[in-house]
Amino acid sequence: MNRLTRGKVILYLTAIFLAGAGAGAVGGYTVARHKNSRPAQRTDVASQIRARLQERLELTPEQLEKIDPFIQQRCANYKTMQRCQTEEMTRIVEKFNRQVAGILTLEQNRKFAAMERERQERTGRHGKRQTDRKPVKAEKD
Repeated sequence: MNRLTRGKVILYLTAIFLAGAGAGAVGGYTVARHKNSRPAQRTDVASQIRARLQERLELTPEQLEKIDPFIQQRCANYKTMQRCQTEEMTRIVEKFNRQVAGILTLEQNRKFAAMERERQERTGRHGKRQTDRKPVKAEKD
């Protein structure tokens, strides 16, 4: 190969590499953005547990009938635990907010309340508890 041809090959390979990198970046960004914007899929956990047990353990219909109440109880216990954890996290955040509000000026408290509303929107806190909330009051420890 002569120098001109070798230079063109390097130029073309560089252009192909940059085009691929650009397409990959755009594609990755688009997929990640789309994936994060979808709400989480809600599935029937009890049915998944039941199907997995049935498939892997080759359970008889009689065994499944006896195991079904245990699966339902497990799911109910999990939901209760999840609700308790959510309530505890809410109490922790609210206590933090009261403590911080006690240190801030009136203007800072306005901004802090706006930050809290943004956090609630960002984390999907749309429900009765959110609309029933009172403004942040200062707490001094």
